[in-house]
Amino acid sequence: MRLPLISDWYQPHLNSATSALVAVVFLCAYALLFRESEKAKRAWLLRVVSVFIGSFVVCLLTPVLLSQGWEIPTLIVDLINLMHVLLYVVLFSAFSVGLMIAFLLSASVYRKSKKFDKPAENDTENAHSERRILVLFLGANPKDTSRLRLDEEVRSIDEALRMASQRDKLEIVQHWAVRVSDLQSCLLRYSPDILHFSGHASAANGILIEDQSGNGRPVSTDALRKLFSIFKGKVRCIVLNACYSEQQARAIAQEIDCVIGNSEAIEDQAAITFAAGFYEAIGHGKDIHTAYELGCSRLQMEWPSERTTPKLIAVNVDPKDVLLVPKPKAT
Repeated sequence: MRLPLISDWYQPHLNSATSALVAVVFLCAYALLFRESEKAKRAWLLRVVSVFIGSFVVCLLTPVLLSQGWEIPTLIVDLINLMHVLLYVVLFSAFSVGLMIAFLLSASVYRKSKKFDKPAENDTENAHSERRILVLFLGANPKDTSRLRLDEEVRSIDEALRMASQRDKLEIVQHWAVRVSDLQSCLLRYSPDILHFSGHASAANGILIEDQSGNGRPVSTDALRKLFSIFKGKVRCIVLNACYSEQQARAIAQEIDCVIGNSEAIEDQAAITFAAGFYEAIGHGKDIHTAYELGCSRLQMEWPSERTTPKLIAVNVDPKDVLLVPKPKAT
């Protein structure tokens, strides 16, 4: 007894059919199970491969047994022939499905690679719009100086930012009793977009920070300029909310886009009023120039004599073009 003609056709193509089928099985299994864990993949592959290997072994062993004179019932031969047919159906079906899946996967990978290789023109803008703008508040009120209401100032700034329309895009970090080493450490640690210093300053010595004993220690203009030159391009705006800080602000403005300083002494409450107006405008997506003007406008309404005290210095850019919080896109 010998198998029907279909086996005769099958035998010459055994190697190629086996290779193709095994390849398709692996391709289909991985394509359909690529979301599963590695353990689940191995389990499914083991089951699928075991079934096909067992089927091939049976189909190949039967002609060998027949050639050796084994008597095999007709029913078994018919089942084996049916298995042959099913194997061919599975082979061609799996091959077709495998090609389709491979095509879809390759197309998907190609699209993703093109997306990463050639980002859209507005990707940079979108990334910037999603990033939170960080305001770093540095407070220094040395014990040998008069008491300032720095806590009320930072509370007013925080409240202005929380009430703004773009509040989700802004964040404020506070650091108190600032010392010399803290200036560099805070810049490295927080990498702020806006640095706001609040405290004392003098026309002769500049801003005062604290030494190890908590007493005031001036920071030279050259030292500040050199420090901020290292962070040029990252820190976009510096606010020196202290008396007589304009001179240092002008020096720092050689390195930083926008710097605000006071041309003379300023009342404690007036400094708080300006800061609240300035940051409220920033939180509503206004540019630096508009925010400065709105801060001065609020200052003029509440403290008319202090209207011209804050000075905005921008040497390298137009402050009207410095927009820290992008406006939301129209829907």
